[in-house]
Amino acid sequence: MLASQPKPSVNASMSLHSKPFLLITSLVVPMLLIVLGFWQMQRGAEYHDYLFAQRADLKAQVRQMEAVPPPTNGGINTELQFHADGTNYMGDFALVKAREALGQFDFLLTVARIRQVLPIVFIAASSAVFALGLAILAGAISLAGIGGKSRPALLRSFSLVRRLLPAAMIMLVVLSAFAVIGAILFEVAPLFRWDNIGSGQIYLLSLALGLVAVALVTAYHALMQLRGISQLFAPEPLVLIAQSVSQAEAPGLWALVENFARRLSAPMPDTIALGVTQGFFVVSGPVQLLPADQRVEGNTLHVSLGHLALMRTDEAATVIAHELAHFAGEDTTYSQSYLPIYNGFSRSLDAMARVGQARDGSLSFLTTPALALGYFVLERFHLAVRHWSRAREFEADTKSATLTSQGAAGRALLRHGAINGVIEAVTNFAWAQPDQAPQDLVAYMLELASERGLNDPTLQLEAVVAHPTDTHPHNRDRLAAFGFEPTQARVADAMTLPASADAVLAQYFADASATSRNVTQALLAASRGATLKWRDTVSSIAASVGDEATELYENNRPIAIFMFAIAAPMLAIAMWTALFGAPGFGREILILSVGFGIIGTFIALLGVQALRRAKTPFMRLFPDRIEHRHLDRPIYWDQLRNWSVGNHAGTMVTSFLLKRSATFPKRRGGRGQVLLNPGAWVVTIRSVPPQHYKSGGYIDLITRYADAAAARNSLAARPADPDVPGASSKNS
Repeated sequence: MLASQPKPSVNASMSLHSKPFLLITSLVVPMLLIVLGFWQMQRGAEYHDYLFAQRADLKAQVRQMEAVPPPTNGGINTELQFHADGTNYMGDFALVKAREALGQFDFLLTVARIRQVLPIVFIAASSAVFALGLAILAGAISLAGIGGKSRPALLRSFSLVRRLLPAAMIMLVVLSAFAVIGAILFEVAPLFRWDNIGSGQIYLLSLALGLVAVALVTAYHALMQLRGISQLFAPEPLVLIAQSVSQAEAPGLWALVENFARRLSAPMPDTIALGVTQGFFVVSGPVQLLPADQRVEGNTLHVSLGHLALMRTDEAATVIAHELAHFAGEDTTYSQSYLPIYNGFSRSLDAMARVGQARDGSLSFLTTPALALGYFVLERFHLAVRHWSRAREFEADTKSATLTSQGAAGRALLRHGAINGVIEAVTNFAWAQPDQAPQDLVAYMLELASERGLNDPTLQLEAVVAHPTDTHPHNRDRLAAFGFEPTQARVADAMTLPASADAVLAQYFADASATSRNVTQALLAASRGATLKWRDTVSSIAASVGDEATELYENNRPIAIFMFAIAAPMLAIAMWTALFGAPGFGREILILSVGFGIIGTFIALLGVQALRRAKTPFMRLFPDRIEHRHLDRPIYWDQLRNWSVGNHAGTMVTSFLLKRSATFPKRRGGRGQVLLNPGAWVVTIRSVPPQHYKSGGYIDLITRYADAAAARNSLAARPADPDVPGASSKNS
């Protein structure tokens, strides 16, 4: 099997992979925006013409007023009159106000001229978004189709996309930002009247400028991605838990490989990496071998010692020949060029998703169209790559069978399905509990297989041979290509262990037992290193919260102050009218006084209650639980199946999905603040952001406590012992 490509990134929202969503965001929305732009252009021209006409009328009026002679008696010139803002002005002051209004019209006309340009920017940006989206869609479909005709064509097509797509996605975000900015500024431009601006206009302007700022920041972050595009496509080493073996350590294995490479006219691997599991595969490019942290370059053949020991000689030889056939077909050279591109695309999509991403993980509306296009392109090429990947596997199967036999090739596939269960059980056990694992895992596999027997390989006919990165045809299809029918006798033969595994390994290695122990120690050392690193990371997360409770208080002080501000004048009016009365009122003043007093007192009491609530925590966060004043029992972190927290229009909504084994709490008051859904086992807490926390800080706090609880549970949980019988070699 050939290391060729990873699967497309799975971090994206499911809507990004939806074809209707793709078409709507890439084509339909830009077309609608273009239509909106032309409508704005028409409105902008009409507004400008209206202002121009109004200014012309006012300018003529000013000239007439300037031509009026001053009064002979030196008094106010009553012939000079000007009406503005609901007020009539007279005399020289009327002329002053008329000239001020004319100057304001000059300013408004300047704004109107600028406003006429904004639809052009809006239409141009929206048209560019539409054209770019259409080009990416058409280009991806056509280039993927071309790539389906030959591997070199696929590589050329994908290399072209590599150079163009990341920059095109960034331009989509930037152009979308400019379109949004143009549309917003056009709509709010008439509000720029400093002579008569109200609170509502200020609010709208602030909201609009905030959206413009968000668009500009998103565009800036997108442009910053251009600097790191080349680094995203740099090849990364494939990490393997294995060790390189020399010709002196494995003379038989190297001789077999050299013989097959010569017969296939394939280049010799530069490194043979020996591991306990992970099967057989070849790689061209950098490989990092753990736990030695050894980096090797060039062509690498990975050999699984567990598979080698549990397969017959001709079966293992067929698998090795299959892998070398990839070298002969220059499959690894193709993969060496292709894999960094594929990985780079996945990383560039993840980087684009982080542009403008909110704290709660939601994506920016400016980046989702570009991401949807990016995932579409990646998926189209993935289909072409999968076609060639499977075609290469069939070609390698055919070449390998010429060196051994089709019977050996068919038996190798069946044998692989039969022995996988034993190999995985032992390696999973050893990885989970390295201190309890035997010192020779291969010997343990053989003993366990002898006690348990091997699996029925027919259960794996619809499966594919597992590989870290590649895709393969189904085993049934590969057997059919060999003309190898999995009869009952052949299945029984595949479930029979080789006569002498020790003799099999001795053909390949100078000291098979020492080699097996060395490979075992490498796996166990890698497990211990990974466990230490994991424990340090998880311990740090668990220690991020202390044992003391974090108390959260309602942020009711602004509400209380507002209530007091309303209640105070009402109570003052009530007291004044009660003591001194009111001119022109009779006994009805008593009703007014009592009414104001009752209402003012009620509002003041509400303010006092709000202040009292602000001094008492409504929720306490503990390392192991959450307590809420309106719940009769705590919610324990380890009794949760899931949880979520988000800001919904200024209200913090925290939901907890409890396990069915937990005791569901009951509400004690707090209607509207605590919502219970016993049927779905969901508890929802609603609140404004607590005192001293903004919405993002509150989300971070809940997330930190939840992560810390999960980390403590992971540290406390002992790794489960796989169902592996205690064979004698386990304690050797």
